[in-house]
Amino acid sequence: MPNIPQPHPNDYNTAKQVRRDADYIKNFIIKLHDVDFAIIEYMNDVITPQVEQIPGQGNKIKVPIIYGSAERWASARKFGFVRDQKGQIQLPLIMIRRNSVAKNDSMTTLNRFLQRSYAQSYSPKNKYDNFAIMNGVKPTTEVYNVVNPDHVNLTYECMVWTSFTEHLNDIIEIFTFAEDSYWGQKNKFKFRASIDSFDISNELTDGGERIVRGSFNINVNAFLLPEEFANKVNTIKSYTPKRILMMTEIDTSLVRPNSNMYRQNERIPALGRPSTPRVSMVTEYQALFDYITLSNSYDATFVSTNSSQSVWRLSNIFRVAVPSDLASIVSDSDRTQSFINGVFTPIENYTLSNDDNDLLITFDHSATIYELDSTDDVVLRGKLQRR
Repeated sequence: MPNIPQPHPNDYNTAKQVRRDADYIKNFIIKLHDVDFAIIEYMNDVITPQVEQIPGQGNKIKVPIIYGSAERWASARKFGFVRDQKGQIQLPLIMIRRNSVAKNDSMTTLNRFLQRSYAQSYSPKNKYDNFAIMNGVKPTTEVYNVVNPDHVNLTYECMVWTSFTEHLNDIIEIFTFAEDSYWGQKNKFKFRASIDSFDISNELTDGGERIVRGSFNINVNAFLLPEEFANKVNTIKSYTPKRILMMTEIDTSLVRPNSNMYRQNERIPALGRPSTPRVSMVTEYQALFDYITLSNSYDATFVSTNSSQSVWRLSNIFRVAVPSDLASIVSDSDRTQSFINGVFTPIENYTLSNDDNDLLITFDHSATIYELDSTDDVVLRGKLQRR
């Protein structure tokens, strides 16, 4: 049998397998259709071009906006106008279509696999109640990691037909005022749109209909994001942890077992057998565990200072002795850490000494760069205890 390569364990990490079929938040997708719909809807609902049906009478009508399919656009180019189902020339009218899609070199995505995280604070499947409080469980947050989209430049061509030049002027004026801003849907996608110039021409049809036609291009800076790439969904859902457990580990191979450290607990006799000793690993290394997990912080009080050094005192504080099993691997820098105004100070910059029941800290001003006085804040942290 040939050796079949096994998948990496991370590919089947159950913690990363989250159901998405019941989500009310769908995958984040931006398609070309979404950009087209956003631009046309903005033109219809926000720009809303209007003209007076009869100039000077104030009876305004909304100019219809239609998308130019391939057949409709070819017919308009050939005949110079668009007819409705009854054969009537549609005036006024705006027709738009997308001409080109190009890469936006000014906004290049440096890393396709970088993601942006969006948090959903409320999750109906992870409730936070009194039972969770009693067990130290925190409310989880739904996080949606979305891949960065690609930035593109889209070009739309628009053709406008009106009966009068005054109507075309009204349409040009409203689009000129609206350009160089963000077009799109409210609380949804918005893209920056700009217009370079307008071309105007007057035509006379065979039937004697006078048509004023104009055209212009809309340049849109947009972004695109497919639903999946390389068989992986571009929107990944995850949860924040409910509980964080902090544990301490030591390498027991460096510790010499000592039989005198064992504490034997009598086991209750069963079925007439004599009691047998039971050894507890926790009690065997209890002194080591206590020393490793010991980390206390105390504020020092100012004593005196001069040009070369300053002295600080910790009253009724002493350094805990290093267990014999750790004496060869624990240094002075592992026992204590000093902080001056919240900034860590290496142990080479100070010395520790005992004064009866107190602990004195002497700082070397040449090592600490600046002189210390009573306004400074000194904290000592490490293997310390109060008497």
